[in-house]
Amino acid sequence: MSIPESALNYGSILTLLGENAEVNGKLNNKSITFTHIAIGDGNDQYVQPSRTQTTLVNEITRIPVTGMEKIEPSEEGGIPQLKVWAKIPDNIVDVAVREFAAIAVYDGNPYLHAVGNSVRIPILSGANNGGEVNDIYIEMTFAVTSLDPIIMIDPTIVTATRKYVDNNDKAHVDAADPHPQYMKYGDSTAIWTSMPIGHPFALELHILGVEPPPTDNPKFRYIKLSSNDIYNIDPDGRHVLINEMITGTSPTLSVTAEVNYPGSPMHGQRIELRNTSKVFSRAGENCGIVVGDAIRNITAFVSLSDESLPNSLRGFANHSGAFKSTAGLSSIHAVASKSIGANVYPQQKSDVNLDASLVVPTANQNQPVHIEEPLFERIF
Repeated sequence: MSIPESALNYGSILTLLGENAEVNGKLNNKSITFTHIAIGDGNDQYVQPSRTQTTLVNEITRIPVTGMEKIEPSEEGGIPQLKVWAKIPDNIVDVAVREFAAIAVYDGNPYLHAVGNSVRIPILSGANNGGEVNDIYIEMTFAVTSLDPIIMIDPTIVTATRKYVDNNDKAHVDAADPHPQYMKYGDSTAIWTSMPIGHPFALELHILGVEPPPTDNPKFRYIKLSSNDIYNIDPDGRHVLINEMITGTSPTLSVTAEVNYPGSPMHGQRIELRNTSKVFSRAGENCGIVVGDAIRNITAFVSLSDESLPNSLRGFANHSGAFKSTAGLSSIHAVASKSIGANVYPQQKSDVNLDASLVVPTANQNQPVHIEEPLFERIF
C-alpha cells in the first residue's frame, strides 16, 4: 500500500547505535570518527528512517566525508546538532538517491551513526543532463546527545570539488613559475643539476665561453680538485675543502682533502685532489687507491771479449735482451799497456751506456700524450 504524500517525512535521525556510541564515548573518554556517507536508492521507493537501522535498504556506495560542523545550541538546554556532508564522486552517475547514512567508527568498529531520507535526488551524467556536470553534495544534519566524544573527519581523507580543481589547475598553468623548486628550461645553471654526485669531470676553461659551475646556487655545489683553490671557498668565506694532506714519495704523491659541506652525502670524506696530484683514472676494484707509476721490466746482458786481444779483434763476446752489438768498440779509453809476447798493446776499457733520452722524450714520471684540464666534482 502506498503512503500518502501528506504522511511522508524527510530528515535525518540518530540511530540507537549512534546514541550508545555517544554515551559510552563520553563516559569512557573514547572518540567517534566520521569517515563516510553511505547513499542508497531504496529500490526507488520512499524509505522511512528508523533508529534501529543497521543497514540501508539498498546501498549504492560509500563516499568519504569531506566536511563536518558541530552546531552548539543557541539556548541553554538546547539540543546540539551535527552537520556532515560529502561530495558525490564524478563517476557516480545515473542513479537516484532516496536514503543515506553517516558512517562512523567507535572503538575500532564502523556502524551507522545516523540515517536519513530525502525526496528523489537524480544524479545524472553529463550526457543525460544537457552536457552539464555539476558538483553534488549529500548533507546530513541530525541531533546528538553530546558533542564531546565526536572528533572531526578522518584526516587521511581529502576530496576536492570540481571548481577547486579547475581553479587550481588554471592558476598552475597561468603561473609564470609554477615550480620554483625546480630549474626552468633554458636556465643557464639547469645543466648543473643533472650531474651525478661524486663524478670527476674536466672542463676546457682555456676556451672562451666555458665557465665552471657557479658556487652560490643553493641547489648544488661543486668543488675543483685542486689544492688551496679559491673556487673551493663559499661566498660567505667557508672553506668547502679542509685538512689537506700529502702522502707518498715524490714524484708519486697523493694529495687529499676533507669535504666540509654538511648538506653533502660526502661530508667528512677525504677525496683525491687530482689536479694537484696529477693522477689518472683507470677501471678497477680498488676504489680511491693511488697506484704508483711503473713500466714492465727490461732486461739485458753483455760480456766483453778478452782484453788481451788486439783492438781489431775486441768487442762484445756475448749479448742478450735489450743490447745489440756491432763490430768494433763503442768507446775505447787507454788506461795502461800490456805486453803479449814481443808486442806491446795499450790496455783498453769498453763502456756500454744506455740513455733513453737520446731517442725519446723522458721525464720523472711515466706519462702518455695528454692535455691538462682542471677536474671538477659535484658534492651536493
